[in-house]
Amino acid sequence: MRRRVVVVQPMKKQNHGGGWLIACGLVAAFVVVGKLAGNGSHALPAAPAGRQVVIEADAYDQCYLDAFANGAKFHFLLDSGAAGVFFSIRDARKLGFNPAKLTMDHTYQGWGWRASGATVRLQSLEVAGLTFDNVEAAIDQLGSVSDQTPLLGAPILKALNFQVRKGSCSLTVPQ
Repeated sequence: MRRRVVVVQPMKKQNHGGGWLIACGLVAAFVVVGKLAGNGSHALPAAPAGRQVVIEADAYDQCYLDAFANGAKFHFLLDSGAAGVFFSIRDARKLGFNPAKLTMDHTYQGWGWRASGATVRLQSLEVAGLTFDNVEAAIDQLGSVSDQTPLLGAPILKALNFQVRKGSCSLTVPQ
């Protein structure tokens, strides 16, 4: 069983140094609005409400998760230090955006990094059996943040009660 969630408050932006800054660690507000039946197509099984999904960390103590953005499958790095959801410019077309038509006028900042890119809206983001609608995300223009894999950051991870333990990460699907 998957649940649908609507992001009702996007990540806050502040004018900073001629660009926009998304402060690290901001958490969007979420409202549960219904349930959807699962179709079994996820690489990771949908977790029932209140259940944990445990992901084994790689050799670098990083955790990855397959999830769907705008219906397309991505292999995300779970990054609690990222202020949102980040994709590379190569991912834009897969998400349904024309890279040539994106306005690369925002600056995004995290712990020890800064990137330029475009802000986009995902119609849906399906993670661990929970569907988020109307999610603000960033397309990283130069690939400095998301060059190898998209990042799934703090707002979504907070909603899924993300925890890191030695050798693994866990997500708890809210009830």
